[in-house]
Amino acid sequence: MRKMERRGLLLSILLATASLLFLVDGAASSQDLVWYRGNTHAHTNKSDGNVPPGVAAEWYLSRGYNFLCITDHHILTPTSSVKLPSNPRKDFILIPGEEITDAGVRLVY
Repeated sequence: MRKMERRGLLLSILLATASLLFLVDGAASSQDLVWYRGNTHAHTNKSDGNVPPGVAAEWYLSRGYNFLCITDHHILTPTSSVKLPSNPRKDFILIPGEEITDAGVRLVY
């Protein structure tokens, strides 16, 4: 596995772990723990997805997801720019993200 791919994988794992730690109270007993449904890797039409960020976010929101991280290729979409329905659920959050790849970079070993 190339160095850039390992870094991207590590970054994705760290983001997912940090998100879950943010959502789960560390002092809770096992009976009090709650599972949250989310996606930490979604693309929109800003890179190679099919729909705008607001439509993607609304899709996840309407299907009971609790969080979404939009990770277009080499584009950071500010969460404040994503248009959500006028009264979204209070338990839904958008997490800023970006997929950074080494596409087009020639590595010489």
